[in-house]
Amino acid sequence: MLNFFGEEENLIKVVKESGASVKTSFSIKTLGCKLNQYETSVIVHHLLRRGWQIRPFGDKVDVVIVNTCTVTDRSDKKCRNYIRQGARLSRLGGAVVTGCLAERDAEGLMAMPEVLAVYGNREKDLLHEKLMDLVVGFEKVGSEPLFAEKSAPGAEVGSEHAAAGPALDEADDETCSLPLGHTRGFLKIQDGCDGRCSYCIVPAVRGAPRSRDREEVLRHARALVETGCPELVLTGITIGT
Repeated sequence: MLNFFGEEENLIKVVKESGASVKTSFSIKTLGCKLNQYETSVIVHHLLRRGWQIRPFGDKVDVVIVNTCTVTDRSDKKCRNYIRQGARLSRLGGAVVTGCLAERDAEGLMAMPEVLAVYGNREKDLLHEKLMDLVVGFEKVGSEPLFAEKSAPGAEVGSEHAAAGPALDEADDETCSLPLGHTRGFLKIQDGCDGRCSYCIVPAVRGAPRSRDREEVLRHARALVETGCPELVLTGITIGT
């Protein structure tokens, strides 16, 4: 995968002629719960497997991803601040936004000039493919903004259009759920909620409750233990009831 940005135009020409490749660099900022951290690790895993190079958030990179939370107004504000910061760090000229705020308020995020694209929770499992398409598309049109896909706002829980959330078996290599910088492994066993509490937005952005397949969870747990992970953290939206 190549970097396709104006300041590197001459380098790209040489690379293409030589048949070599330049890795696309990316960083990701995760806000919110352990489930979001798990899903970030899946995104990172897929991008690394495709030859992308991860850098710390704060470095100048090709693509900046912000995985958002939306449980309070304060968290929304914090997410938007990180989006603005990420846009300044991205050579694409904007941040790619996913997560619960992206699911709840796609239109509001797309109104921000710092946002390049918005993908809701239901699109997280294919985010790596969408990012690769975005970078390839950037090569074709030069330095102009590409496109901005809007995920549909969270629909009523129980409807066929309710936020489905990331695919529960999105990881083709279970070790990917060991978050960067952590020694404990996050093990996703469930997603979604139908509690319908008047103060809570979670059902609208995470959809109806779904349990992960028992055998898949056990296989995932064994794989983490085999990598030397000393502790597993079960994660989901409603795992305590």
